[in-house]
Amino acid sequence: MERGTILIVKGDLMALNIIQKRLAHKEHVRVITASTGKAALKLLTQEKPDAIILDSVLPDMEGIALCQLLKSDETLKDIPVVFFTCFHLFGFEANCEKAGALCILDKGELPELFAVIHELEDKAHPQPL
Repeated sequence: MERGTILIVKGDLMALNIIQKRLAHKEHVRVITASTGKAALKLLTQEKPDAIILDSVLPDMEGIALCQLLKSDETLKDIPVVFFTCFHLFGFEANCEKAGALCILDKGELPELFAVIHELEDKAHPQPL
């Protein structure tokens, strides 16, 4: 049984497919994907996911710029954004927080990503007792 919908925005198609398959299998969520910021914005006119997993660098824009666009949109601002990346320059975490991201996880922290998604899905779709 699917619990909700997660949008993954990642330019690396191989990594995108791996994360998509693991999330769909392990967390039983519907996963939608975009490989560019522009594609994500277009997709978000048709879909409202429970959370967005975002890379810091996309082929057409920086992840922080996309996060800022999402958080400035009245219809999208409440969707939690989780950065999942290996790109950490000085000040990156502060810039992500300032842009409105929920958290930043290192690319190697897949179990932590699952835990965050599980928690977000529990909040968005509580299971009856």
